[in-house]
Amino acid sequence: MKNKLIFGTILTLSLAFIVSAACITPAFAQVTYYAHANASGATIIDLPNHQPKTQIVVMHFDRGDHGAGDYLEVSTWQFVPPLGKSVWATVAIVTDSPSIAAFYRDFVFVGLPGVPVAVLLVKQCQLEVFRICKTVSAYWTEPITCPAVILPPGFLLFSGYGSAQTASFVHKLPNGVTLAVNNNVDYSAHAFFSAPAWKYCGPVGDESTTIDTNVDLHISHA
Repeated sequence: MKNKLIFGTILTLSLAFIVSAACITPAFAQVTYYAHANASGATIIDLPNHQPKTQIVVMHFDRGDHGAGDYLEVSTWQFVPPLGKSVWATVAIVTDSPSIAAFYRDFVFVGLPGVPVAVLLVKQCQLEVFRICKTVSAYWTEPITCPAVILPPGFLLFSGYGSAQTASFVHKLPNGVTLAVNNNVDYSAHAFFSAPAWKYCGPVGDESTTIDTNVDLHISHA
């Protein structure tokens, strides 16, 4: 449960494609970048008559080399021929930090052609992720639009329960980027989603829904 939700879709995406040459921006090459998140949540939204099943990961970075900022990752369940099966594939990143937007556009996703990932920069008031104890909330006021999905403005509330579990893990992407997560503390959670444009207000998610705290993230390129 721990490894598959924090940037798990990036790992899945990377395993699905053969990368011949990674064109890493010189400003980002040969460096390890650090970020700390004090709030994160992940769930699956699967509502009939709206859009394909979608995984949402939200995160608030309170400090790090790219400063503070909010982050939302959208993935869809897609069949990937090289794997011969369906996986979660990242289709959009939304953030209110220009530095974080540039980092994911020019570093993390570079060298993974064939996977259109929209990196969307919004104003601080248009995306907010925050945590109080074992509750994580997120809202976005602008529609998230990319070729794979259109997600209307919405609100997510994660309510954690049970005992905390810790995990540390490393994902090595074929474009040379390494994602290392340490001191990750997470809980199982229930998720509540509201989207006025869809006239929906109610529970979403399944047993994979989690919240995470105290996440130390190191992203580097060999």
